[in-house]
Amino acid sequence: MSAAKKIRILLIERDITLTELSKRLKKSLSTMSDKMRRDNFSEKELQEIMDFLSVKPTLASLLEDR
Repeated sequence: MSAAKKIRILLIERDITLTELSKRLKKSLSTMSDKMRRDNFSEKELQEIMDFLSVKPTLASLLEDR
């Protein structure tokens, strides 16, 4: 499963909008939408998203899709 799909699921589960996430990351909504569509995140952005959503990476999630 792509990072963008996992992020979408977590946003829905936590009732958080992409607008809220983009504000937290200090990115425009259009930039975040593009990143979600392209599944194009830097390590720093993924870490910021995990911190905001209170998610801790697991070994299984790191090895998934390899």
